[in-house]
Amino acid sequence: KLPVTVLSRTQRFDLRRIPTELLQSHFGWVCGEEGVEAEEEALHMIAAAAEGSVRDGLSILDQAIAHADLGGEGKVTAERVRDMLGLADKSAQRRLLGTILDGDAKALLAGIDEQYALGVEPLALLRGLMDLVHRITVAQIGGGEPDAPTSEERAALADWAGRLTAGQLHRLWQLLLKGYDEVRQAPDPLVSAQMALLRVLHAADLPDPGRLAKKLEHLAETGVQAAPAASGETASPAPSAALDWKGIVERVDQAGHLRVAQLMRDWIRVETLEDGKLAYALTDELSEDPSPELRDVLLKVTGRRWEVIKLDVGGAPSLRELEEIAHAEAEAKMRAHPLVEATFAAFPDAELADGDNTPASGDRAWSKRA
Repeated sequence: KLPVTVLSRTQRFDLRRIPTELLQSHFGWVCGEEGVEAEEEALHMIAAAAEGSVRDGLSILDQAIAHADLGGEGKVTAERVRDMLGLADKSAQRRLLGTILDGDAKALLAGIDEQYALGVEPLALLRGLMDLVHRITVAQIGGGEPDAPTSEERAALADWAGRLTAGQLHRLWQLLLKGYDEVRQAPDPLVSAQMALLRVLHAADLPDPGRLAKKLEHLAETGVQAAPAASGETASPAPSAALDWKGIVERVDQAGHLRVAQLMRDWIRVETLEDGKLAYALTDELSEDPSPELRDVLLKVTGRRWEVIKLDVGGAPSLRELEEIAHAEAEAKMRAHPLVEATFAAFPDAELADGDNTPASGDRAWSKRA
């Protein structure tokens, strides 16, 4: 750390980044002054690589001019700059994105291998696709003619901006961003890039998140309603006994005996529930026999004396156990649904979250889904 006496005598300048368009114009002027011919696309690549820094951009431009002189032509071309920076050809980026949107896995792998053979790093490939998706999104929001250096690129951006929805573009961005992080940490970047882009491609088989959420919500509702009937088949007593017991527990809870109500809900397995008689077993041993306390509370709530008998074994599942069984059956039914199976196949790290604790398939190709 610098001493305060030194800091007090220094001046701080927060330099703003220069826009890419302004840098490109400036580099074009520099080339004109130096008598160097340069393609507009090449200057755009250099300006983008400079990331808002005039000094860094001039350094890259100087290298590009040196490469042009070594080639004997003396012209700064987009191809030479692309090779020098290890960037993917923009037309190749558009072809790759097109194969992803069309669901053509074979063409996608061939395109990745082709770019890798030309010296394009997998990270640069992912970053180029992310930049392309971002520019499509900006073109869709802004309307009008997209900002692109060539008419071919402007036409492609306008076409995708009109065909893809905002949700699809955001989903594409998230999948590419996750893939970029994986490639950056992977021991074999090429293999990781292939798998990441294949995951993006196969995600086209899934419905839109909003549509999937509605279907899962409906499935959860129907599954939970059907679960108590299924769990009743495994219980030894009649289902009506469990239902009567639940009503008694609710009356105890409403009367203010919260601790006893919790005990009855979680620990009591009812064996016999008759007029004034309760025979039960515990889900687990307690330090004290709860029978006297149960007898007193039932007398206060119902106004009659109860015969309360504690058994060593037996009894139907407790109310809490019934809820857990119903929840497990509903989750199993939900996981067996084709939509959910497809979701977990595309996103292996995904988790099935309880809807109460979380904030609120069509055609194969991305570009053909509504």
